[in-house]
Amino acid sequence: MRPREGRGHVARKLRSKLLVGGVLTAAAALVVTLPGAASAAAALNYDQAVTGSTSTDYDVNTSTRVWSVVSVRSSAGSDFDLNVSDGPTSYISQRSAGTDFVLIDSSLDAHGPATYPTRITRFSSGGRYSAIHSRAHSVITRPTNPRPSSRTNVFVTTRTAPVTLVPIRLKIDEGFRVRFPVGTTVLLTRSFITPVPPFVASRAQVEQNALLGGGLVAGAWVVGDSTTGGCAAFGSPDTTDDWILVLIDDQPTGSASKTFNLYSYDRWNDPQNQC
Repeated sequence: MRPREGRGHVARKLRSKLLVGGVLTAAAALVVTLPGAASAAAALNYDQAVTGSTSTDYDVNTSTRVWSVVSVRSSAGSDFDLNVSDGPTSYISQRSAGTDFVLIDSSLDAHGPATYPTRITRFSSGGRYSAIHSRAHSVITRPTNPRPSSRTNVFVTTRTAPVTLVPIRLKIDEGFRVRFPVGTTVLLTRSFITPVPPFVASRAQVEQNALLGGGLVAGAWVVGDSTTGGCAAFGSPDTTDDWILVLIDDQPTGSASKTFNLYSYDRWNDPQNQC
């Protein structure tokens, strides 16, 4: 089989990955400019799940001023990639395993609603994909429940929507923990607060600037990983800021819903590395 990075006319970076603090992250982000215009495409509306088995074009319409995510999961043994374009630039998510996604920030007036040409490309033969364009949850503040609760601060990924976005506003020295199940990944990234491009980020870019990777979150630690489940803790640095919590089901298409529990964390008083 020919190496994947040599296919087509677009040079692709190796899918190298590294494990940082128990969370699987991508070592490289890929942003390329693609020539040519896309052919007519079907609309991929909010919360509308679609499936397919061949390379397919869609138009993702961000008709409201919210964060959203386009996600693609492949069936077991198959591999589909995701390409979302904002016009001159394409943001490519191309994992050999797990869920591909691209975040879109339409929450600021300067960004505004827009249409994003999107292509799902079949890399390996056979299999099917499931894709969806999902809106973020409403903004939450710091969880105050001291332990995981079945009724408070519970967030779920589903069979059709494998990525859940939770905007969270933290004040100085505020923090929280999140308990995550087997087969999942948790990322925390800063909101795109400046009204200049880019308004879009691939999974690799989010991973590169999330959690422990970008040094943006103080007092962060992780117990466990995607193979065992566990918990992660985050503490805000010395500013009040908006963050995006990204909860990801990395198992193949058709996996059951996954439940994530948020609860409080005081990085000055609570013990570290304990769920």
